[in-house]
Amino acid sequence: MKLPADLDIGEGYGSIAWSVRGIFENYIGWFDGNPSTMFSTPPSDVYPDIVALAGGADAVGKLAMTYFESDAFELALHAADIALKADPTNETALNARLAALNKLLENSDNSNESGWLRFGIRQTESAAIGQ
Repeated sequence: MKLPADLDIGEGYGSIAWSVRGIFENYIGWFDGNPSTMFSTPPSDVYPDIVALAGGADAVGKLAMTYFESDAFELALHAADIALKADPTNETALNARLAALNKLLENSDNSNESGWLRFGIRQTESAAIGQ
């Protein structure tokens, strides 16, 4: 979705995508039509089992780094988060998450997004130091 030029003031504070999603979720509610989301168990509860089947957190962390090296920074972030759910101290996944967050921050000109990315960077750096 793109605003007409005379209405476009930039996305320094919010984003059109976030607003569209917010409006959609306001009208539709929390249920996205997928029966598995009707229940209280979050998808992330199966991540450790999936990580084990994939060969461990290091293997999924390497996948995250492969995504990062292909400029798929959001996918890198997701893969790293999945690996870290299984092993919160996995160095490969922490490095991939940190690299993805820094690249996303570098590409951001949105103040809210930048703030949350910085928060994620601080969290990840703290987790890496705590190893």
